[in-house]
Amino acid sequence: MKYLIGCPTRRGLVHFKTALTMQTIVGALATQGHSCSTTMVAGADVVEARNRLATQFVASDCDWMIGIDDDIGVSPDVALGMIKANLDYVGVCIPPRQLDLEMFAQNIRNGMSDRDAQLHAAPLIDGAGLPDGISPVERVGTGFFVLRKTVLERILASGNVTKKVSNLPGQDYASHGFYDCLIDDNGGRLSEDYSFCKRARASGIPIHAYKGQGITHSGEMTFSS
Repeated sequence: MKYLIGCPTRRGLVHFKTALTMQTIVGALATQGHSCSTTMVAGADVVEARNRLATQFVASDCDWMIGIDDDIGVSPDVALGMIKANLDYVGVCIPPRQLDLEMFAQNIRNGMSDRDAQLHAAPLIDGAGLPDGISPVERVGTGFFVLRKTVLERILASGNVTKKVSNLPGQDYASHGFYDCLIDDNGGRLSEDYSFCKRARASGIPIHAYKGQGITHSGEMTFSS
């Protein structure tokens, strides 16, 4: 099998946990006899970055794409478990980059473990009500995912995606709008990752999510007087 690891980065900066995850996956796949290439797209517009990566993937000879954001880390067991699951599309439920410190402190005082206190004060972005492990879901974010190429091919065949040319500094880039934002049933604007899930479901693709330990979401915290 051939794999493509794609990483969109807004500022051209990658967290060391992200780089370590990519390195670990490449090494593990190589020991299993698979080939793996990596690519990064820098740009402030995350929708266009994701579209470019998906377009590059569908035009390649790779069978699978592993997507990872520049601030996400995934343990080897989780990453390889998602690959071995052999599902069309599976993403992860990531922790938010914010924490209600007052609630966290109260949870500790109430006797919660450190992990439970954190999760209660900063619930996972997706996965409410799901058990730990991999489960079918309606939608999941794109912080880290494993995607079979046939998913994109079926979305293209459905006609539910546009082809466009983006004007970028120094170049024009043709891409498919796999992640272009859609409108939900209530008239609200969906994020680019949930829009992708809606296109996939409309093409008959089941969506799965991993919930559990082994996912990091890195950032900075600022404390003010």
